[in-house]
Amino acid sequence: MLASFCLTVAKAVVGVLTGSLGLLAEAAHSGLDFVATLVTWVAVRASSAKPDAEHPYGHGKLENLSALIQSMLLLIACGWIISEAVGRLFLRHREVQVTFWSFAVLVVSIVVDYWRSRALGKAARKHGSQALEADALHFSTDIWSSAAVLAGMGLIWVAQRFGLGSQFSRVDSLAALLVVVAMLYVSLRMAKRAADFLVDRAPAGLADQIQAIVRRVPAVMDVQHLRTRQSGNQVFIDTAILVDAKCTLQEADRIASAVEHSVTEELPNADIIIHVEPAESPSQWATEVVRQLAGAMGLAVHGVRIRGIGGRLYVSVHVELPGATALQDVHGRLTELEKQIKQRLPDVAEVVTHPEPARHD
Repeated sequence: MLASFCLTVAKAVVGVLTGSLGLLAEAAHSGLDFVATLVTWVAVRASSAKPDAEHPYGHGKLENLSALIQSMLLLIACGWIISEAVGRLFLRHREVQVTFWSFAVLVVSIVVDYWRSRALGKAARKHGSQALEADALHFSTDIWSSAAVLAGMGLIWVAQRFGLGSQFSRVDSLAALLVVVAMLYVSLRMAKRAADFLVDRAPAGLADQIQAIVRRVPAVMDVQHLRTRQSGNQVFIDTAILVDAKCTLQEADRIASAVEHSVTEELPNADIIIHVEPAESPSQWATEVVRQLAGAMGLAVHGVRIRGIGGRLYVSVHVELPGATALQDVHGRLTELEKQIKQRLPDVAEVVTHPEPARHD
């Protein structure tokens, strides 16, 4: 926050003295950095508070709200910069004076932003904080926007030094517009991600990851009704697992504890609620799994037979394929189906597939 405040004052003073819109845009950007970092600081402190009676899921969404506020502040600044830049480009011309301080304040800004971005990014990864991640992304784009203004200042200085005309002052406004492009990209990206968390959109790929973890636990026959939501850096999971109906209450509790341990081992910030439900007989359930796996591969099956011998399952299934399919392709598809069945059903000892021409052939 101290760095943002000092940079804001420095850029504003030099921008006013030189008449540089690029520097004034950077001053506005740094001013918003100060406000955004203040909001982040408050949000991170508040979100770390323990759950209470009014907030049983904790206060993690304050971080997501913080990121949304940052993006709104950036959009407001973008509107002012665009209006001023367009005015200078087409309605009124203003001479820009380039001095040593014009370059100095921008170089210092780039160095400080690089340091801040690295520090915040490291902390965001360590704590899984979206608010800190938003700040890190914010400052990383500041580097490029400052570099654009610095390049514009360099062109103006060259033009003034060699008498190439005052029209090069317009480069300053163009540099300001480049700053806006970076700000718009960051603000819209942050706003979308924050909104996704606030409306409980499930993180991409998380459900598949959790299902894979749960299905690796011995005695879990299937995963159903899986729901996920994220609040700050914490993931809330609600799911039902199917176990053998012959399990005792004690065995079911042991299986649920094993599932919880497996999930939290890979997702340390997970808060999981598990409902244990009795499944049909293993053979009936396994038959449905075989049909589902075949359907996912675009294969029609019939005559699925599953026998249980000595605690192991033996699967026999007739698979329908187009009559014109080459034998090599038939072998490859059946081998893949057998592999998936064994992965999905650890108790399967053997899978025998019988290829047949599709009935419509």
